[in-house]
Amino acid sequence: MQCFHARSAFFTHVLTALAQPALKVRLLLAACVVALATVAVAHGQHTVPAAERRGMLQVGGGFTLAKPDYTQSRFRGGSLYATLDVSPHLGVEFMFHQENTPGTDKIGERTYELGPRYVWHLSHVEPFLKVSYGRGVFNFPYDAANLAYNMVTATGGVDVPVQRHITVRGEYEYQRWLNFPPNGLTPQLVTVGAAYRF
Repeated sequence: MQCFHARSAFFTHVLTALAQPALKVRLLLAACVVALATVAVAHGQHTVPAAERRGMLQVGGGFTLAKPDYTQSRFRGGSLYATLDVSPHLGVEFMFHQENTPGTDKIGERTYELGPRYVWHLSHVEPFLKVSYGRGVFNFPYDAANLAYNMVTATGGVDVPVQRHITVRGEYEYQRWLNFPPNGLTPQLVTVGAAYRF
């Protein structure tokens, strides 16, 4: 339990360092929710042998619903991701998102993200936290401009193995686009998808 608290404190520190003042509260709340859910599940589950998880690769995709922080309408789109666990609990993930407004104004957000993730391998669920750095491309209304910005993200989610090589995923992601006029952009995304494990 002491090791769990040390790991939780580490991730809280990393997320706070990346966050701007408005982002800190949301990141802290998301980390608390994931930590509480993990503890609740851990009390009733046995862990899967960690040695089996080293070098595991999964590739997947999903449906994404986004609150873009630019218009009132929600964006819809998809995502692709690839995860490589390099140790029993640590891995790296690449994520791609593309979301667009349902209207005809052609507003859209496309992101490319890369960063570390920490995962708990429990018997039936695998909750994870990740932070990433990347590039966001924003398509302004009616193709007026298409500009790219650096960004940081904080994500919490869960992978659920349903077969030996198939997992389903649900995750929440908070993004902070740096230098987006006038005060940055803070989209929030929810993704549901599935992946194949090699």
